Order: sequence, then structure tokens, then C-alpha cells
Amino acid sequence: MNETVPLPAHLCVSNLCEWGYTTMIPSTGVFVSSVGEFRPKDRVDLEEIGCHRLYETMVFPWSGKRREILADCKESKCWCRFGGAPEPDSLSEIDMEGANTRHDAIAAHWRMVRKYLPEPTP
Repeated sequence: MNETVPLPAHLCVSNLCEWGYTTMIPSTGVFVSSVGEFRPKDRVDLEEIGCHRLYETMVFPWSGKRREILADCKESKCWCRFGGAPEPDSLSEIDMEGANTRHDAIAAHWRMVRKYLPEPTP
């Protein structure tokens, strides 16, 4: 069963990002991670997370493995409450799309999810 949570599953500074989603699609062996609104500590303005983009959506190969859950975690933007972040089989993304507005980033996330959903059987 597919699962979507309101946290990104990639980008080493995602804990400093104010927006993100991850959708795990076990039937096709991928997860889709979107992240954006990177605001480093003590900064007012958002900063780019990639070349000329404030948001990005990436698709990673995934065999179902999840990172360890830390029971004593106090981080507000943490995967612990969702059962552990998906751990990619490879750190090389298999698909990617950048965006510069939250609206476009949400659309990109769901576009990638639809792209990697299995074809329905008749």
C-alpha cells in the first residue's frame, strides 16, 4: 500500500526546510521525495536548494528498507512519528523535477507519483 507523509526523505538539510512530502510506492520499488523552502538558521529569505530552484522532487529506487526509529527523538520535523524514513537502495535519483513555487512543487510531486504508480490491471 502506498503511504504519503508530510516530510521529505532526501537532502541533508531537509530539517531546515519548511515544506516536504514523501510518497512510498512499494509495488514499483520507488519512493518520491519532495523538499523546499530552505531557510538556513538566522536567515529571513528562502535559499535555493539546487541550481535555480527553491523546491525539488526526486525519485529513488527503494526495496522497502527504512531507517532506524529513535525513540527519544525530540526533533519536530522527524520521521520517528511515521515509522522511519525510507532508505534508498542508491543515492542516485532515477528522476527529478525542480520548481520555484509551492504550487508547482506539489504538482511535480503528484506528477511523479502518478508516473511511477503501477498500471491498473483490467
